Amino acid sequence: MGYTGAFEKFKKYDLFVDRHIDLEESFLKIRTLNFQSNKVMDFKPPYHPSIIPTSSNEEAALADKEEINSNFTYPIFLPYGEKKYNRVIVLLHGLNERSWQKYMTWAAELAQSTQSAVILFPISYHMNRAPKQWGDPREMLPLLRDSKSQCEGLKNSSFANVALSERLKYEPLRFFSSGYQSADDLTMLIRLLNQGKIPFVRETPLIDFFAYSIGAFLSQILFIANPSGVISNSRLFMFGGGAFFNSMNGVSKLIMDEQAFTKIFRYYNDDFEKEAQRDTILGKFLQENSLAMAFRSMLNIDRLKDFRNDMLAMLKDQIYAIAPLKDSVIPPTGISSFFRSISSKNIEMVDFAYPYSHEQPFPINGKPALSAAVDGGFNHVFKRAANFLA
Repeated sequence: MGYTGAFEKFKKYDLFVDRHIDLEESFLKIRTLNFQSNKVMDFKPPYHPSIIPTSSNEEAALADKEEINSNFTYPIFLPYGEKKYNRVIVLLHGLNERSWQKYMTWAAELAQSTQSAVILFPISYHMNRAPKQWGDPREMLPLLRDSKSQCEGLKNSSFANVALSERLKYEPLRFFSSGYQSADDLTMLIRLLNQGKIPFVRETPLIDFFAYSIGAFLSQILFIANPSGVISNSRLFMFGGGAFFNSMNGVSKLIMDEQAFTKIFRYYNDDFEKEAQRDTILGKFLQENSLAMAFRSMLNIDRLKDFRNDMLAMLKDQIYAIAPLKDSVIPPTGISSFFRSISSKNIEMVDFAYPYSHEQPFPINGKPALSAAVDGGFNHVFKRAANFLA
């Protein structure tokens, strides 16, 4: 069938709604499981503005957002043949995504080629962990108009990115706090898997990662920190990701506008590290918590490099990346810098034989000639992934 055929087949399913899917022709089952996130500390330091509700309606809306982000569901793809699986691949998505649609074919291919259970795990305030209106063009229209009126000539602002852009402009620390919650959630997920508390999975399974875009950045932080040794035996395959933060360019109509990216770029390359040196609650946390230190070490190649390289010394051969050459959001030069920093050659540069972008590495447009080329690109990436993770 190929990638494009499988993509069309999966379009009729909504993983936020369909909790029980049997695809007998693909020898695949998809189930939906529940997850309750831990409450993480409030990272807002005193000099950052707080969100103070001015009415009971606003207070209730804020509480609803927190509940949606903390109590959510995630899909697990299961190849037919096993009642319980002893291998799991956790698939992590890109920044500012609201749908699992493009990842369904990815997960299905990984499940079938490696005979592993594949978990699609949502990052904090993404996918179904965010209010539905953030992905609704009509709901976002007033916010988009207001954003453009406040910044004349603002480019790359769109219905798709205005919610994330405005949140980061107002409070750039959210990029760290959401990432920390996501890393904490993944640590909990791994522990639950090892304890045999996740349905369909055996106790102490082999747990690997397939990570795309910002999901790769999150995975690198998890591998560097390795809290309580939870990923010591894990492997990480990164696609379109793996660069240090200061090598990234998140400006895109599907990710964030240039004003938001400029705000967080300056914040994390200057103010954030200054805060890490202060004697504040946040400063002490950034100095002492292994996940926070791992995050700091991935902001640029020179920051906490001894900590990063020492932590990855035993794991560097368990990490592999494919970097598309025409990726302008996470450039391949930035990814190669990471691998050079840990003395690893596990990186492959690819240039697909069709027009592509970071956001759409496998575009769908219905043209048979293009479809064949896209199928070829997809097969190349996922054959490499299966060989590395199997």
